[in-house]
Amino acid sequence: MSEERVPRLFTPEEYLLIEFDAPARSEYDNGKIYAMSGASEIHGDVIENLIGFLFPQLRPTKCRATTHDVKVRPEMATAYYYPDVVVTCGERIYEDSKQRVLLNPVSIFEVLSPSTASYDQVVKYNRYLEIESLKDYVLVAQDVAHVVHHSKDEGSEWNTRTHTKLTETFTPRGAPASLSLSDIYDRVTLAELE
Repeated sequence: MSEERVPRLFTPEEYLLIEFDAPARSEYDNGKIYAMSGASEIHGDVIENLIGFLFPQLRPTKCRATTHDVKVRPEMATAYYYPDVVVTCGERIYEDSKQRVLLNPVSIFEVLSPSTASYDQVVKYNRYLEIESLKDYVLVAQDVAHVVHHSKDEGSEWNTRTHTKLTETFTPRGAPASLSLSDIYDRVTLAELE
């Protein structure tokens, strides 16, 4: 008779101790640690475009965009994620004194990879929407012109708009910037839709 192995669950404190000294990044959700795989070149190009077009627009404001090296913790969940791009406005609030876990993002952008798309669209979507300060959760496909913009209105209701044309432009509610799909996908080879 074989024994069924139960995966070990980690406390948030154990995860943070492991993560802060680890050579590779991992995310944490409800006791489980998920190793982050390397991103594709296209994934990186889309992130660079987002940062490149956000930076000059945010520079004269009190807002800043940061890449995927900042960890974010949703308020109600025992989870820690590395969004691809995070925008904050005003003073950044951190969970720890070493400023490694951000608590008050206003806009989060995730570039969808084939291996993580459903996780980003369902699990992270539900977790991120718990963050009181968050006004935008933007999902960007990396292989086709497809951006899903979830935004919180003044009454704290979440609305969703989908953009699929390179000529379309949208403005995140949390970040005083305008983004066009042609900028997001600048110099990125997109697949043809069938």
